[in-house]
Amino acid sequence: MALRTTTRQLCQTLPRSSTGLRQIAVQRRHLATTSGHPVTQNAAGSKGPTAMVFLNMGGPSTTAEVGDFLSRLFSDGDLIPLGRLQSYIGPLLSARRTPKIQKQYDAIGGGSPIREWSEHQCAEMCKILDKTSPETAPHKPYVAFRYANPLTEDMYKQMLKDGFGGGKGGRAVAFTQYPQYSCSTTGSSINELWKWRHRLEGNTRAETEGAISWSVIDRWPVHPGLAKAFALNIQAKLAEYPEERRKDVVLLFSAHSLPMSVVNRGDPYPGEVAATVYAVMQQLNFSNPYRICWQSQVGPSAWLGPQTSDTVSNYIARGQTDMILVPIAFTSDHIETLYELDEEVIGESGHKDTVKRAESLNGSRVFIEALADIAKQHLHSGDACSKQMLLRCPGFAQPANATDSYRSMLDVDDPPKLPCSSMSLDELHPGSMASTKSDSDGGRSDLTAVATSASINQDQISTQICQELPIANAHTLSYSTNGSGSPPSMAPASPANGKLDLPADFGKGDNRSNPVSVDVPISAPVQDTRNIVRRKLTGYVGFANLPNQWHRKSVRKGFNFNVMVVGESGLGKSTLVNTLFNTSLYPPKERKGPSLDIIPKTVTIQSISADIEEAGVRLRLTVVDTPGFGDFVNNDESWRPITDNIDQRYDAYLDAENKVNRMNIVDNRIHACVFFIQPTGHSLKPLDIEVMRRLHTKVNLIPVIAKSDTLTDEEIASFKARILSDIKHHGIQIFEGPRYELDDEETIAENNEIMSKVPFAVVGATNEIKTPDGRAVRGRQYPWGIIEVDNEEHCDFVKLRQMLIRTHMEELKEHTNNTLYENYRTDKLIAMGVSQDPSVFKEVNPAVKQEEERALHEQKLAKMEAEMKMVFQQKVQEKESKLKQSEEELYARHREMKEQLDRQRLELEDKKQRIESGRPLEKEGKRKGFSLR
Repeated sequence: MALRTTTRQLCQTLPRSSTGLRQIAVQRRHLATTSGHPVTQNAAGSKGPTAMVFLNMGGPSTTAEVGDFLSRLFSDGDLIPLGRLQSYIGPLLSARRTPKIQKQYDAIGGGSPIREWSEHQCAEMCKILDKTSPETAPHKPYVAFRYANPLTEDMYKQMLKDGFGGGKGGRAVAFTQYPQYSCSTTGSSINELWKWRHRLEGNTRAETEGAISWSVIDRWPVHPGLAKAFALNIQAKLAEYPEERRKDVVLLFSAHSLPMSVVNRGDPYPGEVAATVYAVMQQLNFSNPYRICWQSQVGPSAWLGPQTSDTVSNYIARGQTDMILVPIAFTSDHIETLYELDEEVIGESGHKDTVKRAESLNGSRVFIEALADIAKQHLHSGDACSKQMLLRCPGFAQPANATDSYRSMLDVDDPPKLPCSSMSLDELHPGSMASTKSDSDGGRSDLTAVATSASINQDQISTQICQELPIANAHTLSYSTNGSGSPPSMAPASPANGKLDLPADFGKGDNRSNPVSVDVPISAPVQDTRNIVRRKLTGYVGFANLPNQWHRKSVRKGFNFNVMVVGESGLGKSTLVNTLFNTSLYPPKERKGPSLDIIPKTVTIQSISADIEEAGVRLRLTVVDTPGFGDFVNNDESWRPITDNIDQRYDAYLDAENKVNRMNIVDNRIHACVFFIQPTGHSLKPLDIEVMRRLHTKVNLIPVIAKSDTLTDEEIASFKARILSDIKHHGIQIFEGPRYELDDEETIAENNEIMSKVPFAVVGATNEIKTPDGRAVRGRQYPWGIIEVDNEEHCDFVKLRQMLIRTHMEELKEHTNNTLYENYRTDKLIAMGVSQDPSVFKEVNPAVKQEEERALHEQKLAKMEAEMKMVFQQKVQEKESKLKQSEEELYARHREMKEQLDRQRLELEDKKQRIESGRPLEKEGKRKGFSLR
């Protein structure tokens, strides 16, 4: 129900005092709706209670509350706009996700601690306010969660019971616990509060007499106390590292990501997160390298990046293992910190001892004092909300005449509404409750929502972020985007000197003067120098969203990858597969005595399939093993079962392609063959050469040197050179990553580096061991030291994983389908006698061609007519023959029946004569064995 009390009406109800216009202006800045009773807190600061309400998304305190929590979350149109389907799809989504989310809450102790911390923070803040701001005391603490208990409606009803509103007036401050403003979090919470204000205290002027006077603290990203509290927690975590490594620890500031559709319209959240990070680094005197990353991405659409999990993995792959994750947009522990960061990002990194997380603010005294200072400044300022809150996002078109209605404060029942807001323009004036409405995901809530996809509009991003950052000379902020449309990094773009003008007291207030020059990282744009004709669009069309559509389809369908491992027994094939995919695909083998080992008589083919999932992406992995290969004294034709299996898979795919229904073809073709070479240190064995010669035209061949930890670096280098020489001499083709025209220099360099490691000298290990410096790594421990699987200085495992999984998996599948399979398919069809008519490629006269086709068609018709006549005559003859035979049979039966009737007639006539003449019918003496004695 929309609020019908306009700003003009609200202002007319405010009390006037002898202080004149100044007092009236102060009153207009308040959200007081009516002149209240003596208990009411007015602009002059008369004694009375003040309600301090902490707003947050909240989280379930127990696993039993997860279902209701998700139901409210998915039913929120501000968070997940589903239109008329909201009430139907919301419960379905929540019911589907509840079991999975309950397991996550079980892993962090059975519920979210956000309620406990929020109530503690609010209560302690009110105690401080009672001392520092006696003119607004007493201060009563309240907590209102959007989706969990205590709900906003329950909080509002409790306030009414406590004597606020209901004709008694009273002042209340909605203190959002999101330091950085976003329409999807702050806006959603304030919308809910405003909705219940309407329902419980009325809409009309008469109904709102004596209602609660509200104001809003909607953002506080650069408060010195907030920055100091974060800095203290970071310093405490840095102290856990050895002093010689402390300055090299990378600080990763992790914030909840947003869909690019929200960022593109100008949401201030990314800019304010960057401002908070800068203020914290000022407190730390920029002692460590740092980056901003984003977490909790869901759904297939483009989101703000890079993702925290990817950032940690990439740095570890480059040898940077000392990192501290700082939850910069979260003020209390909940599922995003306790599970997503601690269990998923850090727990799955393989470096729990070196990748750490700074403690959340929780019960930090410095933080609570900062909250009290923010509240005190707000209470004494008389402001209804920040000026930024009244500024709509630039990416939304304003309704017709809305600005005029706002400026003139027209006295209408239903004023026009601001974009991004469920409030009317009059209601957003500093004299009423302010609120925003968004279609983004859940911001910093305990769960994220499915976001709508959108293309990236660089101008909107840079313009809005610069407006939100406290920068005197507003230079643009540029994103260097990746191919998917998600910006992997955010860096301020600057003039040629690479510096930005920032205020000297940046992060300590709102002063935006006194610029100083500060070095910041610059994102260099990629120049496309090709001569391409470009057409300027007059508006957004939408085809820029095609990659997102394909991405959603691919994620929904899932992926499959079939890899074959070929090599002698004992070379670590199973261990390497488990290491590659970080899963126990092959169970540990039982070690038996030599007498118990069963040696197979032939090479067998074994296939193992598993469904694995990473970051919401499902992969159907099939590993084909070849036990028994190379284990015999006579290995002649030992490759035959392998090549036959590959051909059988091609044949099955070819048969599926030739069927009428080709909707669901299962791709069981081998996409890559990892060939294990025994680490002899000399050269390829004749068996290795012969097998690779048989396989290289059928599969993507990737040779690896197994158990390379048995060789020295010099032996590995010389062994690789001899292997490549043998491969080149025998004309064996191994897989090479393709090069594309638009590849940048970094991609080309990465591909060249991967190919320089072929054949890959690998070591497999699934067990974690601790290094002398306390790091937990995957590797093997020897008397002479430790060899780390994920360390590129120790082996080529990382490069092999990049080729197989991270960078070239799709290229392996494409090369299999477009080249290897097509060659096999062509040879197979030719062998079956299927050939292509070359005439289709000849240039012909259409008229002549038509005449030839007509003559050919007539010949076919004549031939068909002759054939039909012959068939007709043949059938007629057959029919006549059958009829003649039937006729003869009928005549024969007729004669037989006639003769039989004649005999019967004669017998009857004879019997008649005997009876008439009195002669017995039977002759005497003929009867035997009968006597009358």
